[in-house]
Amino acid sequence: MLDRIKKMYPECLQQLNQDDIDRISQKTTTTTTTTHVDLVERTTTFNPMVLQDPTEMYRRDPCDSIRHDFGHQPAYAIDDPSASELDDAFSVEHEPGSTPPSTWIHVHVADPTSILPPSHEMSRLAAERIQSSYLPERTWPMFPRALTEGVLSLNDDGHPKKVMTFSARMSDDSGEIIEFKIRPGLIRKIVTLNYDDVDKVLSWDRVHGGEAEGTRIRNSIVSVPEERVVERKYYRAVTGSVNTEDKEKLLTLQIIAQKHLDYRRSHGAFNYTLGRPLVEITPSLQSIADDEMRLAPVDYSCSQWPKPHISCRLDPTFASPARMMVAEYMIVAGRVSALFSRDHNLPTLFRNQPLPAAEKHKLLFDEMISKKTDPKTGMTDLVDMLPLRPYVTGAEISTTSLGHWSLGLQVGYCRVTSPLRRYSDMLAHWQLKGILLSKHNQSSSSSVSTFTVPPVFGLDVLVPLSGVIRDRERKLGMLEARTVRFWIIEMFRRRAEAGLSNIFEGIVINPTADGYNVLSTLLGFQTVVKAQPQEIPEIGTKVLFELNNYNPQ
Repeated sequence: MLDRIKKMYPECLQQLNQDDIDRISQKTTTTTTTTHVDLVERTTTFNPMVLQDPTEMYRRDPCDSIRHDFGHQPAYAIDDPSASELDDAFSVEHEPGSTPPSTWIHVHVADPTSILPPSHEMSRLAAERIQSSYLPERTWPMFPRALTEGVLSLNDDGHPKKVMTFSARMSDDSGEIIEFKIRPGLIRKIVTLNYDDVDKVLSWDRVHGGEAEGTRIRNSIVSVPEERVVERKYYRAVTGSVNTEDKEKLLTLQIIAQKHLDYRRSHGAFNYTLGRPLVEITPSLQSIADDEMRLAPVDYSCSQWPKPHISCRLDPTFASPARMMVAEYMIVAGRVSALFSRDHNLPTLFRNQPLPAAEKHKLLFDEMISKKTDPKTGMTDLVDMLPLRPYVTGAEISTTSLGHWSLGLQVGYCRVTSPLRRYSDMLAHWQLKGILLSKHNQSSSSSVSTFTVPPVFGLDVLVPLSGVIRDRERKLGMLEARTVRFWIIEMFRRRAEAGLSNIFEGIVINPTADGYNVLSTLLGFQTVVKAQPQEIPEIGTKVLFELNNYNPQ
């Protein structure tokens, strides 16, 4: 499919040419030129974001007329060196003399909808897949890698990048959003950084357990064989440095992110983590299959593949100031989208989380949040959270904004920051662009006073789609969990064969029919320890256990 598209629309899959850049840079709000889009909007109720031919891409970006040029303001794209899809970056812009003192934060998001209409066959394929699936042995992307790792990725390749930008002017004191904007944008200076490098320049004061806990988690790795026999290939350098100018801006970004966390905390936000195991297979089975099967005879056997190096480590999301900062700005962008959609009565998909149904559980959570949540980090200790964990309600997808309880958001939020790997985010971009174009064309035309354009997707589409997305996310989540568990057990099986230790420390999570469920504090995996009723310790007790039964199937 991609080869055919390249032949039909080569200009859509190339980097921005100079004409594109000049058009965006030199546009003014006083232009009276009538474009093709203007004619379509004034004669029909057809949305300019929608093209009917499933093989047709945008010959010209529909949002060029409203795309904001952020100049050479540095935008920081922070991720793991192994990440191939860079889909978000952040920039900070001071607002001198503002009352109250405030700062603009811009969350720039990759913009696949600048070339893909909602009716295009590739968009429909994304709608069927719903999201990319990341498994230890290989990745199943929502889009071809030629797009997500190339022209659409926010990698630092020296070319300007089209983005959707979610901007919030935030109080320097309270962290509240005072003003917000959503604009198609153009960023020219992208600074790609790795989490570990950014962690070295940020403050650890607001990380649960501090830098010592971060170091423990970063070093919490178990593998087989213990010596890596094949070096892993990364998309970017594993380590680098951060210059003085970037350090100052990153520290400013961190301070404002922490203020926003304080704002959410004041509205009841809390967080906790059971830990999550991350499994890495080296070499990737995907790279082996792609290289070998392409040249292999029909009877080629996968038994000829090299024996992989299997490693497991603890997810460092809550033990890294850089990761916590990025996560906070994901929430900021989601808030901005939700606020904009609410104010413009725009149909969209909100992420909601209701309060516990029982009043007694609400009171228990209120007490826990007020007395046992760390005021600096917003984290609740796992041992304190375990008795209440069964009453934490799951997040829901709805076309109605009902708020998100554990995030402390009354309006809820919308996912918009990963359109290269989540269809729901892409859908939100189409919706937002449709109304932004409608507003722009109404304000620039004195002959049209009451004209409105219908949204790209109405409630008749979004309501059933919300159920499809929910079910697909759940199935893919279960698939990922089962695949990770398979490789963890296989790793332990191979370690036992090699005579290596499989003894771990853990915390008792809950009793089971024939023992108790225990969580490894080193790797974050859970398993059942066999025990007699009289031997079952209390929830939250620390224990030492040994794995001696391995059945990956």
